[in-house]
Amino acid sequence: MALMALTAIWGVRSLGKLSILSVPLMLILIVSGIYLAASGHSSPTEVAIKNPISLGSAVSYVVSIWIVAASIVSPDIARYSRTRKDAMLGSGLGFLLGNSSTILVALILTHMVGSDDLVEIFFSIGLGVSAIVILIFAQWTTNSSNLISASLGLSVVIRAIPRPILVVVMAFAGLLLAYNGMINNFTQFLSLIGVLISPIAGVYLAEYYFFDSSRLKQDESPPPLLNICAFIAWLSGSFVSLATATDFFDLFTITSVSTLDGIIISLVMYIAMRKMFPQLVTSAHSFSKS
Repeated sequence: MALMALTAIWGVRSLGKLSILSVPLMLILIVSGIYLAASGHSSPTEVAIKNPISLGSAVSYVVSIWIVAASIVSPDIARYSRTRKDAMLGSGLGFLLGNSSTILVALILTHMVGSDDLVEIFFSIGLGVSAIVILIFAQWTTNSSNLISASLGLSVVIRAIPRPILVVVMAFAGLLLAYNGMINNFTQFLSLIGVLISPIAGVYLAEYYFFDSSRLKQDESPPPLLNICAFIAWLSGSFVSLATATDFFDLFTITSVSTLDGIIISLVMYIAMRKMFPQLVTSAHSFSKS
């Protein structure tokens, strides 16, 4: 964990150098794993799932895993791209091809070996030790990226504390959560992340495509301390997402995907608030300048 925190303190450049090493190793592991599993294991008999989840819930879980990366972490990384094209290619290739391929390979290996335990899968095909080493590199890049993004976000809110100290504090907080069995409640945590974070994406989309895209590109003035319209839109989206999520209240259904419900509601609410109460935006900027 110390190495992960140090990488986060050094910043995005160190993360890029680490990725240059870890990504090729992961590709080698993926190709080797599929080859060995295909040559040494026959497909297991089909197993009936006792309590299947709905497609909407499955989509919500997947969105919950990556919604923080898509709506919060990605802008922190993409802003270091030289051009918009570089940012789009990096996100598109990384998420669409890289992440999708990794999930597909994991599904294939799980089906071939007949286990959903990643360590057991690689040990059963003879790649145990090498797989653990490579997966440590994978977690290294992931955790360092999370620490970088979280420290950047907190440093905007808590300006009195230097970013390296924030990184160390959050690293210890992560260790404490892991030690106390956070993984045992991981599904519930994903659901909570999905309903609370996904509405932020709706505010992003509305602000950029319907209002101040030019200001977001060029204006370097400090943002308002509190964007009232954004806060109300986020709160509304989160409430609706909680109400439609099967893991929470499950009161009604809109799209059958609770995270998508939150994005849509927050987008619509933000547009409506900006149109109906433009004075809130003006007062927010005035408050920021004062």
